[in-house]
Amino acid sequence: MSVSIDGRTADYVAEAGRGDLHWSLSNGAGQVQSGGGGRIDLNRAQDLARVDTPGGTYVMATDAETQDVISFAVDSADGGLTEAGRLGASTGLWFTDPTALETVTAFGTSFAFVAGAGTHSISVAQVTADGTLIATDHLIENR
Repeated sequence: MSVSIDGRTADYVAEAGRGDLHWSLSNGAGQVQSGGGGRIDLNRAQDLARVDTPGGTYVMATDAETQDVISFAVDSADGGLTEAGRLGASTGLWFTDPTALETVTAFGTSFAFVAGAGTHSISVAQVTADGTLIATDHLIENR
């Protein structure tokens, strides 16, 4: 997943096997900048998504170990990430094995949709301008 930053590109990936979140920053000519990148030690990142709000750009990640969806603010200078919000088992919204993540903005409001394979559920969270996540819906398939 990529984010444009002042003519440069920050690329974000979840490392297969470990689930860490890595990023690199290009110099605008397609070359990775020396020292331009980083890593966040997530337990088992499953999926990544991007959302743009009036407050900035956020990278969203699901973590299968903590059973959370996490929003990270993208630093507009270097593409670095800072945790802005977290929602899931640690905050009382119970889904397990969050395997898919999608974001959508409608009528000026951004939302994250999290599919929980273990609970056969879809959870919806509003992503506020500062990256805070607010649970809005939780649907469980019971057939």
